[in-house]
Amino acid sequence: MRARTHLLLPRMAVAVRPPLRRPIRGAGVMTMRPMRPCGIPGCPELVRPPAVYCLAHTWTDEQRREYRRIVDRDYDRHRRDQRARAFYKSAAWERLRRAVLARDNYLCQRCLEHQRITPATTVDHIVPLSVAWERRLDMSNLRSLCGPCHNAVRSEQEGGGRQGPGRDP
Repeated sequence: MRARTHLLLPRMAVAVRPPLRRPIRGAGVMTMRPMRPCGIPGCPELVRPPAVYCLAHTWTDEQRREYRRIVDRDYDRHRRDQRARAFYKSAAWERLRRAVLARDNYLCQRCLEHQRITPATTVDHIVPLSVAWERRLDMSNLRSLCGPCHNAVRSEQEGGGRQGPGRDP
């Protein structure tokens, strides 16, 4: 018969560690990244990434929409030409805008000049309304642009455009 020496040895407490849980993306498992301070300077709250702000400083979608509505209303009332405002809300402009986007295959024409394919979101007047109001519905005066290109074109027209290396249109 075999000796049962294992029964005679004192039992040692073995700490059993739970298996490490690795974060799984999209599975609802909490991330294991360390918490960091809220993005508002002076706020002592900690947030778990990818969040940037604590609950007290996070805007709801409704608050964000309300803020945009107020900012846009202020711009429309005090800075934008009222005639242009009425034009951009007209059915004729909406029809023409859709036609220009379709003509340009919903691609940014300025990016295409630089061999880049970017979806267009804006229809731009090549000669601005403030210069040639009579060409506002002329399709040859319109082109499709992406947001960054539209901002760059407007900035150049207003004289604030930066030129030089690193500023690729």
